[in-house]
Amino acid sequence: MLILLSSLIYFSCSKEVSPVTPEDPIVENDTTETPPPPLFDSIIYQEVNVVLQTDNTEFALELPTVDSTLTIGPIIFRKGLLGGGNWQFLIKNSPKITFLDLSTFGYLTALRKCDEVNTSSLYWKTSGQLINTVNSGGGDFFGQVNRYLAFRIAKNTEQYYYGWVRLSCSTDFTQLTISDLAIRMAPDSTLHAGQKVIGAPCNPPLGIQIPIEQISDIAGYYHDEIDSICSISIGKSTNTAYDFSAQYFPFLWPYYKLYGHITADGKLQLPEFTFSGNIPSPGGTPRPFSGYISGTATLYLRENGKKVLLWNISMKKTGFMPQSYFGDFWSEKCD
Repeated sequence: MLILLSSLIYFSCSKEVSPVTPEDPIVENDTTETPPPPLFDSIIYQEVNVVLQTDNTEFALELPTVDSTLTIGPIIFRKGLLGGGNWQFLIKNSPKITFLDLSTFGYLTALRKCDEVNTSSLYWKTSGQLINTVNSGGGDFFGQVNRYLAFRIAKNTEQYYYGWVRLSCSTDFTQLTISDLAIRMAPDSTLHAGQKVIGAPCNPPLGIQIPIEQISDIAGYYHDEIDSICSISIGKSTNTAYDFSAQYFPFLWPYYKLYGHITADGKLQLPEFTFSGNIPSPGGTPRPFSGYISGTATLYLRENGKKVLLWNISMKKTGFMPQSYFGDFWSEKCD
């Protein structure tokens, strides 16, 4: 695993204070000292790229060393069956680690990119669930892609190191993806979900929502949240029954051309498209597959002028090379 370490060193400096003249009114000065920034501060970033797909399996996520005086156990992710045949993704605890649970009843919170993780965050739990079918798919992570699990590590009884783990959970309970993680080395310091470098601006994936009025508002190439390659294509439909076509989504192979409409409220709609096929092996053995996909998209405009399409996708493919994608997927326009 690749560990990227970047740091900034802060130096405190004295501030010259002007003397108070006799004409100035008497005021009460705040004598509270502002604590200096830490002499050494950085974010430890680590790629993981693990997918849990097999029933009743566990993955122990070992965290990088943030404090040599601490012994920290791993975060253990479990995919499997519990009582009553209920599928769930469960996180077991380490004595030094707690997780953010704003629901306060056991479902851990799925943060979006750029959400803050710090001392103001309340309701930390020693363990919790990501998804649980007892409540027909309860939990913040249900069907969500690239959401962030916040955690903290106790330095002592009063100070904590804050971190995040990026996760994706399918709604059909077949897959849990653990993508990467980060921890800030300065105790009680704010870390943004998805942040990898101290001082770098955090650009949220969304901006101001704007209506789609015509194809020229969206036509072009797009890249997804992780990959910078501009491969997703959206343009005017050659099928007169539809307004637009979209192709080369990274979660669907073969790369079918999908057709859809611009709705009256200025959004995109992909009606359900069913597909099937057969890709024989080199020896001629049949390898059939079938599936469906549908979705909607909303257009946003970032502060930097970039356009973002936020899709909500429902897709499942069975047979040869099974795939599934349920939840949010955003793509940024490249030109």
